[in-house]
Amino acid sequence: MKHRDTAATEKNRGAVAVEFALVIPFLLLLIAGIVEFAHAMNVQISVTQAAREAARTYAVTDDWSLATQAGTDGAPSLSGPFSFSKSGDCAPDETVTVTAEYTADSLTGFALNISGSAVSFAGTFTSTGVGAMRCGG
Repeated sequence: MKHRDTAATEKNRGAVAVEFALVIPFLLLLIAGIVEFAHAMNVQISVTQAAREAARTYAVTDDWSLATQAGTDGAPSLSGPFSFSKSGDCAPDETVTVTAEYTADSLTGFALNISGSAVSFAGTFTSTGVGAMRCGG
């Protein structure tokens, strides 16, 4: 029967605890980044879909109020106001471009706000989507 050195075992346990304490902040930061990136991608896809819906509706109906409502309805997972703008009036065989802008809340508070050469953490971020459609239905 082998004799185990209890002092060595306790020393190893202490080393494992220290290593864990050093690694866990980086692991949590990585997980927060993955969650925040996935949320931002979901918002971006929804905003682009809203812009496409608004462009399609405006191209078919030539009614801007219907188009903005269709754009808002086209992104049901997002709540809050959208900002829509169009490239011009819809004339037959012309292409109208609709831009949708939406400000979303960060899930973790670690959303990156990139402004020029400055990068900071922010509680919100803005997504922009563009949709284009040929007028005249």
